[in-house]
Amino acid sequence: MTSWSVSLDKTWSRCQRQYFFYLMASSTASDKQRNRAQFLKDMMAPEVWHGTLVHKVIEDIILPPAKKRHWLKPEEVIPEAIDLAKRQFTFSLNKSYERTTKKLGGDNYAILMPHYLGISNNRDILDEAIDVISYALRNLLQSQRMKAFLLGRLLYRIEKFHHFKVGDKTLSARPDLIMANKNRGGFDVVDWKVATTSGRYDFQVGVYALGIRATDWLFQHL
Repeated sequence: MTSWSVSLDKTWSRCQRQYFFYLMASSTASDKQRNRAQFLKDMMAPEVWHGTLVHKVIEDIILPPAKKRHWLKPEEVIPEAIDLAKRQFTFSLNKSYERTTKKLGGDNYAILMPHYLGISNNRDILDEAIDVISYALRNLLQSQRMKAFLLGRLLYRIEKFHHFKVGDKTLSARPDLIMANKNRGGFDVVDWKVATTSGRYDFQVGVYALGIRATDWLFQHL
């Protein structure tokens, strides 16, 4: 079986060597080179780290009460997000990833590229992350439209894989969030973006739609 995803397709277009290392990466294989590839795959540039932090806060802190129709205030969320950023920054700065596994490191686990490569150990990296995630989360939580859009859905499916066939190929799609929309008789698909500018994502969303359509049991929630 050959698997494909939008992110893998973008990796192939950008750097075929990176694509190869992405496929060979494994934390559980006996091959040390595959372990090393997994380690490097987990390494994050600061911009990627910002997005990862925001995604985790939305998934773990904002959405659970939203399912129960409770919308948190920025001051209830942002301090927790900042605490998470500080813990991950310290973990990476101290190179704790050299002494523990990703599983044991838990939420604190992070490998930041500037730390690993010795480019910078400045607190500026953390300060920038705090500014970015605070701004993004405040915008989300102060938006009445997003509050109305996200509250009280019957189905929240968060970052789960959906597989579907195109010919003899198996494709995979993992939307950030899927919610059943009974009023429209379909689903709303959310892809969180932290960057201030971005390109077109219609192709990616189209792939998500194909994955959802192939997941028959989801339609029982409509």
